[in-house]
Amino acid sequence: MNRFLSTVFGTLVTVALVWGGLPAYAQDAEAVAVSAEEDPYLQTCDLADRSRCHRFTKARQYYFELNPNATEEEWLDMERLLRPFTNPAKMAEIMADPGRMAKWMAGLSSPDAVHLMMRCSQEPIMWNTWMRTFTDPEIMMQAMLPFMNPLTYFKWAFAPIDPNVYAGFAPLADPKLYTAWGDKLAQPKYYEPLYSWMYPQWSIDRMAWAMNPETYGNMFVWWAQAFAYPTQSSITGSPSPNPDGS
Repeated sequence: MNRFLSTVFGTLVTVALVWGGLPAYAQDAEAVAVSAEEDPYLQTCDLADRSRCHRFTKARQYYFELNPNATEEEWLDMERLLRPFTNPAKMAEIMADPGRMAKWMAGLSSPDAVHLMMRCSQEPIMWNTWMRTFTDPEIMMQAMLPFMNPLTYFKWAFAPIDPNVYAGFAPLADPKLYTAWGDKLAQPKYYEPLYSWMYPQWSIDRMAWAMNPETYGNMFVWWAQAFAYPTQSSITGSPSPNPDGS
């Protein structure tokens, strides 16, 4: 009997947490959708519904902190490299093509890309995006489609003789890449992702995220948008209604 009551109580608490978080996220999504067309943080967004794109405000901040003399064009190139991490369907599309995969991996070998991946993977806003995308049935179905295509395996079978693969890895032979690594490794700020957890506020912020009911509403945003809020279309992409996207 006690076990039954505990199960019922746990279920009710979970439903309350999720239900409490859904309206806030759905309303935030509508607010972002209004201004998404002119949002400077969505320049690399390639989705029809721009409100579903992740916004890289924190990543942009971290990039320019490490590269104060970098141009906006250089940042946009970096953002394009990072965007597949916010969209499983986009990542699957790249992984299905060995030539594109080689080019993407070569781009991610830069010290700036490695730094931003470490920094942003520690951000609750990034966790929100992952929770939303990896629990969205439509997004995950789109991510599986390339691996249901026999042509994908045909391409990979002939990858060793595909000139596009070797062309994609060409940047790894550029001496500038290793010069950049030497320069970044000499900067103390480059190592910040390794010790940021030592700051008390870092742990407090992440504990607050874990205790916030809206956090768990992330897993059901697709449901709220598809049924409760029909004006929000459910399309392939990485939803990030929160204007502070990392």
